[in-house]
Order: sequence, then C-alpha cells, then structure tokens
Amino acid sequence: MLHATLPRAMSSLIADGQDLVKVETEWVASVRKFLMGMLAGDEQAKQKLEQLLETFGLSLDVVTAATFEETIRSQVHTDRMVEAAYERRNAAYAELERRRARKANGATAPSDRDETIHEVDAPPIDGGKGPADHADRAASGKVT
Repeated sequence: MLHATLPRAMSSLIADGQDLVKVETEWVASVRKFLMGMLAGDEQAKQKLEQLLETFGLSLDVVTAATFEETIRSQVHTDRMVEAAYERRNAAYAELERRRARKANGATAPSDRDETIHEVDAPPIDGGKGPADHADRAASGKVT
C-alpha cells in the first residue's frame, strides 16, 4: 500500500516546495519504474531514484515518511480487517476440528448434535480511538 502511493506523495512534496500545479505524467511513470526496480532489489534503480529526488531537495526517507503519513489511516483499517478475517478463519478451523473429533469419536447423543456457532465481529470502520486503543485491546485480548 505504501509503495503504491509513493509517487503521489513525491508529487505533493515537489509541488509544495516549488509551487508547481501539476507534475508531468512522464515523471511519475519513471518514478514508478525506478520504484519497482528498487523493490525488486535493483541497486541501480534505487540510485537513480535517489538522484532524481536530490534534484528537488528530497530524500527517499523524507518521501517515505510523507507517504506513510498519508496512508496511515487506511493501513490501520486494512490491518484491522485482516486481523478480523484471520480470527474468523481460526474460529472456522477450530469448529471444523471440533466436529471432526466428534465424528471420529462416534458421538451421536442429542446434546452432541446441539451445535453452537461462535461469531467474531469485524472491527469498526471508524470506531475505536486509533492505533493506541487497538494495541491496548490487543494486549488485553479484547480485539474486535
């Protein structure tokens, strides 16, 4: 997520610093090319990207920090959704394992057939108090 929005953050920083209204689409395409090369481990692409940023008085660290600032909210929401999906998956696996164990033991009593399904709620979209609240709830075992 962070790397996908890096060119936009770069454009914003350059436009703010030099009062540019619009950054050329060709420039953004070359930044994306260098960025993809850098992510693939190409040291030459990283050097070219750093040289390009230096021409505008920026560094890769500054641009990464600005990008992180722009995307932190959606990253937190994505993290909560992934965590909720992970918990639902684990609950489904536990239920499946419990049913397999009952079937293997030959349990057929009416009380054994009385199944209780446990639901796990998805996290609130705009609820909570932010990452600190989420970390406190996770530490106490009350993550929703």
